[in-house]
Amino acid sequence: MENENKVIPTTDSAEILENESVQEEVIAEMDPSSESKPEEKRCPNCQALLTEEQIFCPECGASFKKLCPKCKTEIQDGQAFCPSCGQKIEENVSSVNGDIAQFNAGIEKQKNKKKVLPIILGVVGVIAIAAIMIVINTMKTQKIDNYMSDAKAFASLAIEAGANLEDIADTTQEYWYDAIWNDKYNDDINTAILYAMIDKSEEIETAKEQYSKMEELYNRLKKVPDGVEDENIDEICDAVKELYNDYTDFYSLATDPSGNYNSFSSSNNEKTDALMSSYRALDNLVD
Repeated sequence: MENENKVIPTTDSAEILENESVQEEVIAEMDPSSESKPEEKRCPNCQALLTEEQIFCPECGASFKKLCPKCKTEIQDGQAFCPSCGQKIEENVSSVNGDIAQFNAGIEKQKNKKKVLPIILGVVGVIAIAAIMIVINTMKTQKIDNYMSDAKAFASLAIEAGANLEDIADTTQEYWYDAIWNDKYNDDINTAILYAMIDKSEEIETAKEQYSKMEELYNRLKKVPDGVEDENIDEICDAVKELYNDYTDFYSLATDPSGNYNSFSSSNNEKTDALMSSYRALDNLVD
């Protein structure tokens, strides 16, 4: 029974572990890919790959320094208090996440500013345009009001001045008639007219003053105000011109009579009627 007398070799646990360790080292030497690689440093904000020396992300600008929350002095790992001001550092106060959050908040704020600025500019522009339109409309309304006021004054003065001219012309016509048919003023027409002018000298002076006022008003009314587009104002402007022409014709007849009696008396009636007609046309527009 030879087999029964053979000694079976035994291997304890220490030897087994040692052998396994040796085997692993051999395998590692044979397979370079099994070597442990250093952990990559990435930005927690944008995941950009970083080097150990970088303290700011080159992609998003996030900072990786630990800063004192009070004086912003850089804090080294393991420091519980700020070496500059003594502030206690609790739970990574200047952590990367805090810096990133602050950075992102700044970016968001800038984005909001960019969004709000065009809106503000738009609103300001609308308000400015509205203000300009209000000013333009106010100025236009004021011009129309001033024009209407002058037109009313012109019509009122025209009827007053016309009545005075009618009195002068009728007196001249009466003296002229007496010189021809009533044997007055030595039958001299020129003498009769002279006496008529003397008799109405005050009225003639008044007529001259009224003429100056009429001319002053007419110079303001003969042109429609700039920037005013109004059909009613256009009609008033035309009526003013018509009345002014009829008034000046009547003024010349009354203050400087000429021709013969028949032509003068006929013109006197025509000028009076023309002045009254143009006055009524303007008065209807401005009333």
